[in-house]
Amino acid sequence: MKIQVLFLLFILLSMSFTFADNKTIEEETEELKVFENHQGARMRMLQLERALMKNILVGEAVIEIITTNHPDDNLIEIQGYLADLKALLEEVRGLDFNGTAEELSVEFSSVKTLSVELTKNFKELVSAILTPEDKEQIRDAIKELDFSEINEEIKAAQRE
Repeated sequence: MKIQVLFLLFILLSMSFTFADNKTIEEETEELKVFENHQGARMRMLQLERALMKNILVGEAVIEIITTNHPDDNLIEIQGYLADLKALLEEVRGLDFNGTAEELSVEFSSVKTLSVELTKNFKELVSAILTPEDKEQIRDAIKELDFSEINEEIKAAQRE
């Protein structure tokens, strides 16, 4: 089974998945090794869920600030990326952890890759609109966000 997982990991990594933080192949392999057991898979999915939630909440704050400060800007494409992130979050929340390690690692990789791409595209679009004052407002809004619930779920999963 471990050989199958490692072989699958090799295939996944050789398919040129690129993550936003440009991890090395060794780091990506290590990241996907946790999928050898369902507890590790659940933990990584919770962490991915937290990242998606954060991106969505920040995205909503950004859209609110743009709507207020730049009412004439067209936000359809930006809102589309946010809607796609929300759909991805629901997909993560609905995952079945009874699959094989291979299935879970493939699912994680595809969701993470898509999440990174959507977030990158969102950031590129809004960066053309935001002023330094807008960015300061966004930083203030981010400070008020509460991630305690998902952080507690991750801590509980670590203790199990």
